[in-house]
Amino acid sequence: MALLGGEGGNPLVFIMKPNDAYFAGLIDGEGSMGFFSRGSYQSRCLVVEVSMTCHRTIAALHRRFGGQIRSKKTAPGCKPQWMWRCVGHPAVTVLRIIHPYSLTRRQHIKHLLAEGLAYKPRL
Repeated sequence: MALLGGEGGNPLVFIMKPNDAYFAGLIDGEGSMGFFSRGSYQSRCLVVEVSMTCHRTIAALHRRFGGQIRSKKTAPGCKPQWMWRCVGHPAVTVLRIIHPYSLTRRQHIKHLLAEGLAYKPRL
């Protein structure tokens, strides 16, 4: 944690590195998770993703968990939107890490983990 002097007369500001509890809350509130098909003849893949307009937050997810970042199409006049996505076994790892901190989707994560641990990708 870093202690910085406030800008423009604001009091001191504490800046903390995001931790796994923060990411669990973010994924709980803004995220999507589940098994999705990659095509008509493909097996299902476990996916965890978050979309939002704050690229900095999406980049923090990427630094912590890996995965992919891409921009999303938005309507004219709307802010650009970014999506972080983790697929397959790395998504299982994400769910294992955030499960203890999750409140809203704890049962759903538990269910996905039970299925995800048996997940065998098609070779």
